[in-house]
Amino acid sequence: MEQDQLILLLRNNERSAFIYLYDTFYPLLARYIQQHGGTKEDAEDFFQETIIVFMRNIKKDSFQLSSSLKTYLYAINKNLWLKNVRTGKPAASIEEHEEVLSEQDFQAVEEYRLKEQQQEGWLHELVNKVSQHCIILITRIFFKNNDSDVIIQELGYRNAHSFNNQKYKCLLQLRKEGKKMSASR
Repeated sequence: MEQDQLILLLRNNERSAFIYLYDTFYPLLARYIQQHGGTKEDAEDFFQETIIVFMRNIKKDSFQLSSSLKTYLYAINKNLWLKNVRTGKPAASIEEHEEVLSEQDFQAVEEYRLKEQQQEGWLHELVNKVSQHCIILITRIFFKNNDSDVIIQELGYRNAHSFNNQKYKCLLQLRKEGKKMSASR
């Protein structure tokens, strides 16, 4: 759906436009909140706050969207969350968040998003260069926080010493590939 058409539908409180907003932007905004210490419930609350701020802004005659809708919503969501983190309190009244975001805010958000995408691409490339066994082992250790005894049993290591040796080899493999990739950039 085109941005201008969506904004027009939202101004007219069309249900389909709100469904589109939720389906299209909620996953991105929720991911940001959850990656920065928030819960699923926080993500839902801050999405609602973001939409309320957005709706109040688009209903103003002076409203002009100077970036993509995705960037605009992301910036509102991020600002609400950062304010929440700084103050240690839930988002206060909506009126406090109605400030107009500057072009610099949007550029900063876009730069941050691009940097995140580049890092994800780099990590994906790195993972493709490491053995499948190491990917499984490192994922269980560092991302799933499995206990070493559980990993030893599930992956069939003879003892803790074998496990630690394999962990060391996998970390070396990651470092080696990471250095190669850094040097080639």
